[in-house]
Amino acid sequence: MVSSPAPSTDSQRHLIAHCGVDADIHTVEDALASASSWTSVTVVGSTAELREALERLVATSEHSSDSRTVVIPITSGRNVTLIADTAKVCSWARTCHPQLRGHLALADAPLTATSTVAWLRASLRHHTSHNDLAVICSRSIDPFADAELFRLARLAWTNGSGADVIVAFDDAYPSVEQASAPHRERARKIATIRADIHPGRQGAHKPLLSGTALAVAVTQAASSALHRLGDHDDDGIDAAVLADHDHGYAHGHGDDDDHPHGHSHSHGHNHHSHGHHHHGHHHEHEPTITLELGDDHAL
Repeated sequence: MVSSPAPSTDSQRHLIAHCGVDADIHTVEDALASASSWTSVTVVGSTAELREALERLVATSEHSSDSRTVVIPITSGRNVTLIADTAKVCSWARTCHPQLRGHLALADAPLTATSTVAWLRASLRHHTSHNDLAVICSRSIDPFADAELFRLARLAWTNGSGADVIVAFDDAYPSVEQASAPHRERARKIATIRADIHPGRQGAHKPLLSGTALAVAVTQAASSALHRLGDHDDDGIDAAVLADHDHGYAHGHGDDDDHPHGHSHSHGHNHHSHGHHHHGHHHEHEPTITLELGDDHAL
C-alpha cells in the first residue's frame, strides 16, 4: 500500500485506487504519481489494505465536513468480482463510520469492455499487419473473466490490422509460448499485447495503454463519481455491490415466479473513445483464436 500526499487544500479530495489481479500496483502508482488534483492518492492491492486506508482517513480526522473520498477499482474491465468486493468494503465503511455517508463515493472502473476493445484494436493496428500474429495476453482472473477475453480479442480483431489473433495467459493455460508455438513458422512477426494493466515481460510485451492514458481514465472516472455524489446524492456503492451478480454460470431463483430475472448491472460509463475511428473493411481470413482442451478434444 502506497500513499502519496499532496499539498492541503480548503476542500480535501482523497483518491484510493484498489488494484485487482489484472492491475500491477507499481504501474498504477507510476501512472498516478503526478495526480496533483488530489489531496492524497493511495494505491492498495487487497480488500484488507482498502479497509485500512479508509480507517486511517477516519482515525486521522482527515475526513472533515468538506472532504470527499473516491475509491476506484482498478481493473481492465473483466474483473467484476473486484468491483463487487470493493463496493462491499465501501458499504462496510459507510455503515461503521456514518460520517463517511455523503463524503465517500465509488467510481466506475477506468476501463470497460468497450474501451478495452478500442485499445486492443489500436495496438493491433500500430504493432501488427497482415500475416503477423498478435498474442493477446493477460493475467488469469477467473474462468469466466478469462473466457471473456476470447470474446474481446475477437471484437478487437474485427476491423483491426489483419493479423491473426490468439489469446494467452501469464499464469494459466495456454501460456504465450504454448499458444504461439503452432503459428511461429508461418507468422511474419509475433507481437504480444497486454489486455490488462500489467507491463508483462520488460520490453517484450506491448502495454494495453500508456501510463498517461491510464491516469486520464482514472481521473475521468473519479470526477464522474464526485459529480454523481455531489449533484445526485449517488455514491455508487449499492449498485456496485451487485456487479458480479450475473458473473458465472446461469442461475435460477427456484419456483418464485414473481422474482425478476435477467438482472443487468452496468458500471461502465464509456467516456474514452480516444479518437479511434474504425472504417469497415474485409479480411480474407478468420482470426486464429484457439482453445485446446486436450489431445482428443479441440475447439
